[in-house]
Amino acid sequence: PVQVTKAHAFGPARLVYHWAIGEERPWRLVTNAPSPSAVLRHYRTRMWIEELFGDWQGGRFQLHRTRLQAPERIARLVLVLSLIYVWLIAVASAVVKRGDRCSVDRSDRRDRSYLAIGLRWIRRCLQNDAPIDMRFTPYF
Repeated sequence: PVQVTKAHAFGPARLVYHWAIGEERPWRLVTNAPSPSAVLRHYRTRMWIEELFGDWQGGRFQLHRTRLQAPERIARLVLVLSLIYVWLIAVASAVVKRGDRCSVDRSDRRDRSYLAIGLRWIRRCLQNDAPIDMRFTPYF
């Protein structure tokens, strides 16, 4: 058990270190959760959510720029973008699983979201007149 600070201690806390194979640095997480595995599971989920929010807002889709106000039009747009998003994530996860990530992402660090990897892979396939993997089941 550790305390973050004397003045702002929030009860018993754990310091969780997780160093995944292939990563340059470990995750250093301070938490009051009972188990380190639960903390890692929640943190991984949070990273997916952060990527999703970034892609929808300021990233590739830029949903805020549509200026749509009618709820039914927004709902239709979100439905179509959701289907496209799921497909792009599925394509990207297949690319990563096959070991082809280096074709569309930097090899020295990971700075592209799965959406960006999916878009880049499809663009690469179109430019090279290659078939596009049409799966709809993401690999996790």
